[in-house]
Amino acid sequence: MSDVLFPERGSTDIALSVRTHDRVGERRTDEAWLARAWTAPTTRIVPVAGTRFPVDEAGAAVRWHTAADLPDSGMRIFLGSRDDVAHFALVVDEPLDEGRWTGFRAVVQTLPEPDAGFMVHAIALAEWHAAHRFCPRDGSPLVASDAGHVLRCETNAHQQFPRTDPA
Repeated sequence: MSDVLFPERGSTDIALSVRTHDRVGERRTDEAWLARAWTAPTTRIVPVAGTRFPVDEAGAAVRWHTAADLPDSGMRIFLGSRDDVAHFALVVDEPLDEGRWTGFRAVVQTLPEPDAGFMVHAIALAEWHAAHRFCPRDGSPLVASDAGHVLRCETNAHQQFPRTDPA
């Protein structure tokens, strides 16, 4: 992992414009692989409560967890991998501990490049899930599938996908 701040001071790059990890889309429907990856000791998981997530006291790094550190409840979102390490977000209702939890804007300038990229992905999907709970066709509840990247209507199987609007 790089300890270089991203973006570097004076750089015109922004965290939203750089691909920091492989999203490994082909693994999103492989339930057996996702279950093994979730519990692997090397897997990194970030809980997300609304738009807040845990960071160190300086706001210079995400406080990543393992599955053993986290509750069984919440929605799991597979973010992808970097350096052959799986990364997930766990969407929860409230912060899980007393440590510092913050929003992305407060720490975007201090997070290292890989953490910033993962958090852009995690917060975008968490916000999408919060805003899209019901089917636009018939009002039925939507259920997450494909490791959090697709929402399906419970009654008509209509699929919803995250928008890819430019920032």
